[in-house]
Amino acid sequence: MLAERLVDEAEEVQRPEGGAAGMLDEAGEVLLGQKPSGPVSLLGRACHGLFRTCGKCRLILGALVLLALAVGGYRVRESAWWQQRMPFPASHTPPAELVRGVSLGGWLVLESFITPGLFDRANELSRSNGLGCPLIVDQWSIHECLGANASLALLAPHWDGWVTHADLLKLRATGLNTLRIPVPYWLVDIQEGEPWVGQAQMAEALGKVLKWSVELGFKVLVDLHAAPGSQNGFDNSGRVGHTDWQSADASGLSNVRRTLIVWQQLVSLLSELAATAGVSNLDELLAGLEVLNEAPCFDPQIDREVLRAFVVDAYFVLRGALKSDVVPIYFHDCFYPHAWSDFLAQPPPSLNSNGQSRRFVNLRLDRHEYQIFDVGEDGWNGGKHLQLACEQAFSIVQNMQTHPTLVGEFSVAVNDCDRYLNGYAKGARFDGTPPFTNPVRKYLEI
Repeated sequence: MLAERLVDEAEEVQRPEGGAAGMLDEAGEVLLGQKPSGPVSLLGRACHGLFRTCGKCRLILGALVLLALAVGGYRVRESAWWQQRMPFPASHTPPAELVRGVSLGGWLVLESFITPGLFDRANELSRSNGLGCPLIVDQWSIHECLGANASLALLAPHWDGWVTHADLLKLRATGLNTLRIPVPYWLVDIQEGEPWVGQAQMAEALGKVLKWSVELGFKVLVDLHAAPGSQNGFDNSGRVGHTDWQSADASGLSNVRRTLIVWQQLVSLLSELAATAGVSNLDELLAGLEVLNEAPCFDPQIDREVLRAFVVDAYFVLRGALKSDVVPIYFHDCFYPHAWSDFLAQPPPSLNSNGQSRRFVNLRLDRHEYQIFDVGEDGWNGGKHLQLACEQAFSIVQNMQTHPTLVGEFSVAVNDCDRYLNGYAKGARFDGTPPFTNPVRKYLEI
């Protein structure tokens, strides 16, 4: 099952002396949090060989560790910065417990490199039934090609059985305290012309996992992984090749506006499922809500200012729905982590209905760190990969000067050779298999 592979992989990457508390998912995808000394702890170990032979590097690393300790690493502490952003008298203390978790990827939002067999079966069904569909490469095309009944027959068992109680028990035994759950917009909102089915089955499966989370002591970080129109054109948005999130849907409703409505519906659903699990207040269940996953600012279809405005709007929609400032609200860095250093640095001058200044409380940055989606990086030697990891540690500490920062996804992979990692039936940069050319492998084998 899911956890068996997770635990196996975790045992392989855990530190020799007690290690960073975390692990990778099916694709080697996600670790949430590090040791109490912050992001430098894990990366410092990884860079041990580099710093052992470099006196200047050791001095830099020492200063970095002290700086990380001073700002509290990933720990969110009461501080002057924090107090300035409290809109009400402090009714809670940010948790001292660090976020250590794993993403349940490939479950409610499919990605072909996490569940390659599922996509192989979908394409075989298409061929054997003579449906004449183009290649099935994402969740949209599964539903569109196979139709409602056949796609539901394929996916309902997956939703029901991908995560089991035994999986979560094993994960909890490793010391993890957080589950990151990617969810799609169609869990709560399906419009005419969209092929999605299975809302009831997905909600039932999610409710079951939330119940187990409560029993086992997990907190849950719910991440909107797939938004209307697709925010990135990746398969992890549900539909490959389309980045229409900042356009209008078929009804003429702005997809951005629709996403805000989706969040209201999601909070309502989460409240219902939490109540069924015996939790009366989402504050007790949620480790956070992430407003949108990976809308990349390098995509010309993504306007950064529109994205920023959406984050602000989503923050207030969620605070209104939650009726609390306890649950952290996360936003992804759009792969430009330092483009946000001036974002919401001061409360806006407008006032809410109670005459209080509108402040941003528990608003946090999410970064995703990979070193495999670039031809140059795939050809690097180990030393270069370690150097970049250490540079990322400096960068994360810089982010923490303005926003509490979480590394919501990362991988220790150094090439893109995993099956379907670049998309269903696509090859890899590393060996130059189509659609890529000029393999980098030859440079490493010489």
